[in-house]
Amino acid sequence: EMSTALGYGQRSRGSAALAMAGLLGFGQMCSLFLTGSSSGLLVHSLLPAASRARFGWVTWFLAALLLHVVIFAGTYLAVLVFLRPEPMTPRSRDKIQALRRILGPMTRAERIGVAVFVLLLLAFVAGPAVGLDPAWAAVLAMVVLAAANVLDQQGFKNGINWTFLIFFGVMLSLADVFRVLQIDAWLANVIASPLAPLAAEPAVFLVALALAGYLLNLVVRWQAACVLMTVVVVPAVAPLGVDPWV
Repeated sequence: EMSTALGYGQRSRGSAALAMAGLLGFGQMCSLFLTGSSSGLLVHSLLPAASRARFGWVTWFLAALLLHVVIFAGTYLAVLVFLRPEPMTPRSRDKIQALRRILGPMTRAERIGVAVFVLLLLAFVAGPAVGLDPAWAAVLAMVVLAAANVLDQQGFKNGINWTFLIFFGVMLSLADVFRVLQIDAWLANVIASPLAPLAAEPAVFLVALALAGYLLNLVVRWQAACVLMTVVVVPAVAPLGVDPWV
């Protein structure tokens, strides 16, 4: 719809550039922020307590910044070089203005939703400094949305991905299952020897870990792959001196 409104044809450079912009902003950059994806929050929850305390929202952002700057700059330059959009048609701006008029001004519910979202994000960022658990900030946001009738009973039933929340809870319990059944200790004994030479060379270890992630992603979706790698690899490499956040 955006390509059509801007006057770009199918399979044109402009439509491809828009698609890449969406992939870059919504997909590739989500792991720059702890709250950028549900999978990031899930992985953070699976880390040892010391790592969770160390890598809050700000520390996560700073640690991930360099990698994402490289990804963003490389992709953006590639789009400019290979997919520079064609000039927009003169009518496209009129179409965009018409669509904006159809949308109309923000409603009361939308304004409240934006305000709660901004406050919730600030709570995630500054919460560790003031001793506020992010979970309580999220619960308070839900209460405010419900009290303001932004989230009604029907929305609570159908607007929340309960299937994913159940999956979330199951994944979170895996770490406890591994610990109780001593699977983490078994993994450390089995994997430690093959990984020891890699762990001695940080650059080689990172490349090998990335390749393992790509291969696993061919079998399962990345949302599940990152969780499985966290559950399996973290206890195995901890005795080798590799920080769990890596």
